[in-house]
Amino acid sequence: RDAISLRGTRQSLRAMAQVQQGIGDAGAAVVTLEHSLKVQQRIVTLLRRDAPELLAAEKDSAADLCHEVAQALLAARPPDEAQAQRYLREGLHAKESHVPCLLALSRLLLRRGEVAHAERAVVSLRRAAPGSVDARMLEAELQLAQGSVDAAAYQMGELLEARPGEHDALARAVRLLKLAGRLDDAEKMVAVAERAGKAAAREPGVRFCRGLVNRYRNKPEDAIACFNEARHSAAWGVRAVEQMVWTYVSPDGDAVWRTARSDRDDDGGDGAGRGGPAMGPRGRRGGAAAAATGADRKGGEATSPIEASDVALALLGGIAPKNRTRQHSVLR
Repeated sequence: RDAISLRGTRQSLRAMAQVQQGIGDAGAAVVTLEHSLKVQQRIVTLLRRDAPELLAAEKDSAADLCHEVAQALLAARPPDEAQAQRYLREGLHAKESHVPCLLALSRLLLRRGEVAHAERAVVSLRRAAPGSVDARMLEAELQLAQGSVDAAAYQMGELLEARPGEHDALARAVRLLKLAGRLDDAEKMVAVAERAGKAAAREPGVRFCRGLVNRYRNKPEDAIACFNEARHSAAWGVRAVEQMVWTYVSPDGDAVWRTARSDRDDDGGDGAGRGGPAMGPRGRRGGAAAAATGADRKGGEATSPIEASDVALALLGGIAPKNRTRQHSVLR
């Protein structure tokens, strides 16, 4: 078969894999993507012989497919990190400077504790994408893994001061600094982002990051209020609801479960604003959250018939009712 018809087969297989991922069949998606990658390898072989001038673009496509297979493997339950790492390295063999593969490999190696290998990957990433915010954040994460907390905090602060609108990077910085025991530094970074513009403090990404800080400060009600404001955003909504779930079910947030219904019940709870009923711990319209208020907790475990997963699914159903796979993955 010629390269043109093989390209059509490849695209059809990738589209099928997207459908399989959409319905939550991660295993089938991996198989389909692996088949697509084999087709792509056949295309590369044909072009190497017949049209070497077109080879570079097809190697890019091969690296993209390797990255997609790796992401599908990491999204599976349980994730297959070893196979994902193999595919990411295969993608880098196809194209040494492929930024998505370098990013994914660096994160995976850091998560697995392979700091020396992660350092080499981060160096390659900085060389391939010198201006990348993700690359600089990964460098800071690497410094934390190596015990250089001050250097990591400085790197994150410098980056976020120069680019206060990088809210994804800010959220990662808050999490990393919390793990490093530097929550005061994280709070300062969020405060800088809140002062970055006239309406910056009300932006969903900033409210999400403020909610993280409140959650880590063990202020569950303040955290819920912030996440509730961010949950109407297309970019931050799912993440905000996930954090609301963990705030409700966290053993350190017992007060959220026990909060008595207040006089605010009569006017609709804590004020969810334009996006629908309130999701706060006190509101009558808080759904399962309100029902769980009286859950009997003993030794940090929910002992009533209302399980944490019931609360989680009820909350998640308010923002992504069509994405049940995503909802259930949050609960695992």
